[in-house]
Amino acid sequence: MELFLRKGEVRTIPCRVESFIDVSSGVVWITRYMDSRDYLLKDIQGFKLESGEPLVVEALTDSYMTVKTLQNIIY
Repeated sequence: MELFLRKGEVRTIPCRVESFIDVSSGVVWITRYMDSRDYLLKDIQGFKLESGEPLVVEALTDSYMTVKTLQNIIY
């Protein structure tokens, strides 16, 4: 899944299987369910998501990212 988020846009991403977020450009703030920490990702950084873990992403700048299942990356 490819996503383009405008600055200030917030999106919830359901994660049914282990996945990986790759931020190609921009800066995003990530909040995970049941995790007290927040994560800041910028150009060319990635983030692994566990299965069943909903994720909230806010674009701090116009941002482009791709969400891929780990199964698609490994095989």
